[in-house]
Amino acid sequence: MSLRHKVPLAILLCNILACFILATKACGDAYKNCATYKANGDCRNGKYEKWMKTYCAKTCKLCSAREDKCRDIFSHCAYFASQEVCRHPEYEKWARSRCAKTCQFCGCEDSPYGCCQDRKSFADGPGGQGCAMKLCVDKLVCDKYKELCGDINIDSNYELKKFLKDNCPYTCGYCKALSPRLACEWSNPVYGCCWNGQKATGPNKQGCPACVDSYRRACGFWRADCGKAKFYNIRQFLETECPRTCGLCNDNFMFYQDKK
Repeated sequence: MSLRHKVPLAILLCNILACFILATKACGDAYKNCATYKANGDCRNGKYEKWMKTYCAKTCKLCSAREDKCRDIFSHCAYFASQEVCRHPEYEKWARSRCAKTCQFCGCEDSPYGCCQDRKSFADGPGGQGCAMKLCVDKLVCDKYKELCGDINIDSNYELKKFLKDNCPYTCGYCKALSPRLACEWSNPVYGCCWNGQKATGPNKQGCPACVDSYRRACGFWRADCGKAKFYNIRQFLETECPRTCGLCNDNFMFYQDKK
């Protein structure tokens, strides 16, 4: 059965059977006897709290402001996302109303764990979990762990590999720092991309800011870290304030990406 036939059927079943109960509010009750369960002390009962949060969130006051704004109200959103329903013209409206979190239709500031340092990427857990890998930066000073990255037994040591991926992905080579312009270039805009990743508004880089260093002395001091800064704040400073020193002004935008 094709996607065209499978998806509408599943959506129809969702609408008929269950979704209408949850769709009225992002943070609501999906069961009529929630007040009774609350009176019995089940809202904070460790044995039932997960169930109560799913079906009696409003009565038990178990939904946060962020969850209220950015939440899935359908249990199979991951499946639909894997079938590319989120941005499909026929089903996007449905996905926005029922799978906002999985389909990332809400900003990271509205997600349960907030944003990474770039204020765009979604953190995967508390304390910026997953951000180091997404931004390809180190969270710690990782020089002392560098030898462990290439340990031939690293794959059999789950805890150590997880620690290195969570805290030292750049030093260990688990990711690659990208040029500020790369995401823009992938979208192939009509007039090309500016040095800072924004789209040019006309020919000959029209609409692009001047590619100059804002702090010549500081840029010279940090020159050696161009294209290979391990920490987000230093990399962000070099990319935005030192484009000429770091070679971001010319059309060979891959230069910055490949300097590591």
